Amino acid sequence: MDRRQAKPISYPEPLWRLALPRAVEAYLLGSVAVDTGGTQQNIPASGPLVSFFAPHSGWIESMVIDRCFRQVGRPWPAWLTKKDNLALPPILRGTRVICMDRDNPEPSLVRGIYALLTHPQGALATSIEGTRFGNPDDPQDLLGLAPFKTGPVRFATKARVPLLPVVILGSAKVAARLEEEWPAQGTLHVLHQIRMMRALPLPLTVRFLLPYKEHLDHAGHLRGTRLREWAATHTARLRQLLVDHISQLDPEYPLGAQDRP
Repeated sequence: MDRRQAKPISYPEPLWRLALPRAVEAYLLGSVAVDTGGTQQNIPASGPLVSFFAPHSGWIESMVIDRCFRQVGRPWPAWLTKKDNLALPPILRGTRVICMDRDNPEPSLVRGIYALLTHPQGALATSIEGTRFGNPDDPQDLLGLAPFKTGPVRFATKARVPLLPVVILGSAKVAARLEEEWPAQGTLHVLHQIRMMRALPLPLTVRFLLPYKEHLDHAGHLRGTRLREWAATHTARLRQLLVDHISQLDPEYPLGAQDRP
């Protein structure tokens, strides 16, 4: 087991652990001008849920969603992410960032997620694409919409909680790969970049869709193959829902041929 793995999920995190991460996030969020169109009111005020966003093309999306959760009086969600993100500074990961090996998920982490989703305000958030696309500095890393993972729907179905879809556009322009430069080039380099960004915040469009509950029909009777098929069906429906919203917000967004009308 990787010894860098965060401690078991502590949710909500104690206030003494949140002060510095909140200050860091507040400073970083000064680099963007967020337009939610008031849709953060679609975040349920209480009750467990699984939230996911797309497209995943930057590093700031989770911070924006964190802030919107706080605006409606909810604790920050716990974040499910790939194991590679264990390289992020611990002060940003805390105990609510779950770095999971997708090919060999640790059973204790999976149990921790389901325990989280029994909490009255327990929220799990993740990128439904599983990784990021669209580095403007790399011509081989094209902006687009990757295949959706079925994990968020499977977690929500087994835990019998609603899904909260989120569309975020514009994050690819916010200092792509900044979190990779942090360990490679040091804090001073990153702070210099952030200061420059804060001087002219970039626009970010965020839309919280209405909670999705269709996957909850017959949820308690699904296991194994039937659960996987059920999750695939609803993941496809959710993809179309997000594609429709992305097309409305930005008709020029580079969707693949399979998503174009």
